[in-house]
Amino acid sequence: LHFRAWLPLRARLPVSWPHALAGIWLLLGWAWLVRGAAHAGVPYRPWAFDHWAYSDLLAMGGDRYFHGGRPLPYLEDAIEYPPLLGLVIWGASFAPGGPAGYFTAGYLFLSAACLASVSLLGRIPGADPRWYAATPALVVLAGLNWDQLPIALLLAALLLHLRGGQAG
Repeated sequence: LHFRAWLPLRARLPVSWPHALAGIWLLLGWAWLVRGAAHAGVPYRPWAFDHWAYSDLLAMGGDRYFHGGRPLPYLEDAIEYPPLLGLVIWGASFAPGGPAGYFTAGYLFLSAACLASVSLLGRIPGADPRWYAATPALVVLAGLNWDQLPIALLLAALLLHLRGGQAG
């Protein structure tokens, strides 16, 4: 047997494989969920629930932006998300391409946050980013709502806290 056959799998895989695997899950999730853009507006929710393809991105976009308006979050639109997310949700409404463009812009943002989480987990002592990156749940849950951003921010805050604790 060749020497590499005796190395553990982790030693043989490139360092970035968790990012690549998460990227595959995210791409599959986008392909699964973007189908709902063809049913934007009132028909979206029944279609999405019937097809196990619901996303708050399309549901909220249909309620707020797909009819030509861009109400400012919190000033012209009562939105239940925290301010930073409200601005991200509103910002995606400027993407070209109608509902599919809006969804894709929002999903790209969420994908970047998810991949940032994988990176941040790799820097937290004792954490293993492979568990997060390898879960097939990312296919359905990464685009379900806007949770990927708060997850990345939480991990960044934890990392900063841990680094501050080590320095003091």
